[in-house]
Amino acid sequence: MNHIPVVASYSQWVKATFVGWFLGIVFILLLSGVFDGIGLEGFQFYIGLGAGGGVGLVQAWVLRINGKLNGAWLLTSVGGMGIPFALVDVLTHLGNFSLGSYYIPGCISLGSLLISFWQYTYLKKFSTHGWHWLWVSSLGWICAAITVFSIDYTHLISKNNLVLFGLNLTLIFAGGLVLGLVTGKFLMRIVPKPGE
Repeated sequence: MNHIPVVASYSQWVKATFVGWFLGIVFILLLSGVFDGIGLEGFQFYIGLGAGGGVGLVQAWVLRINGKLNGAWLLTSVGGMGIPFALVDVLTHLGNFSLGSYYIPGCISLGSLLISFWQYTYLKKFSTHGWHWLWVSSLGWICAAITVFSIDYTHLISKNNLVLFGLNLTLIFAGGLVLGLVTGKFLMRIVPKPGE
């Protein structure tokens, strides 16, 4: 029985990562509403859970094993991005710990390292090139975050609110495209295409 994940093409991976990123944004908004609705305010761990969950879910669907969702991939994404946010939330609420404006960038950076390491431990079973994933995946997540955080500078391009709205929305969604483009080529070297 074949337990090796396969992905059809680079373009399929890029599209899946983009769709997963969009789904992650939806998850973040839904989780935010749910937690605020039950009075759990001041926490932001749902950002990591939503982003990791959305991207991980669609990527896990593309990396199916024997036609089934790749559960290991999904868990590495949700856990890898969710744990740093949850940890910092707990430390912040239990003591005087604060990352201030570095909260989200710091958690995403740590999350990218965790995701990359856990996914590497999974991918190394299938290829001697698996170690490339350690730096490629981290780079992809960090570049995606930089793309989104460049929103802070769009006011230098235009003062028009409609233009700024379009630019900001484009940058938010472009994060998923960047993540897929950066990681896809290397994934093609690690994971075989169907029929190989």
